[in-house]
Amino acid sequence: MRALKRTATQGLGYLVSIVVIYNVPVILVATRSSVTDEQMLRLLQISLLAINPFTNLALAATFAFRKGWGWWLPVLMGLLFIPTVFNIYNASALPYVLVYIAFGMLGIMPGRWLKEKRYQLRNPQPVRVPPEQDKWPDLREK
Repeated sequence: MRALKRTATQGLGYLVSIVVIYNVPVILVATRSSVTDEQMLRLLQISLLAINPFTNLALAATFAFRKGWGWWLPVLMGLLFIPTVFNIYNASALPYVLVYIAFGMLGIMPGRWLKEKRYQLRNPQPVRVPPEQDKWPDLREK
């Protein structure tokens, strides 16, 4: 239980950063003095289709590289998008919650793999030779 609590507190920075990324369109909508409606619509589409998924991927990979496997992080990343759906988008953006969870899970895989490779490079295992190969071959003619 302590390990889960420690990992959850270490992941708090990642969750705060994803909330900030999700709410960047809110800030832009609130301060759109010189942005036309068409430009704002394109910005929201780019955010929904490109920026948010790849941010989830990158943050999940970074978390997995530094802290290890955390299945709860992608789930929370997806769930934290729900308030943004109702504030900025409409209910048609709800399926993106599952997309963001999937991108988070996909991000954990390479991050975990890189962590294991780094561990293997820092701690090489000795090569174990079977006992029958440990002896020098007998080169004398029989």
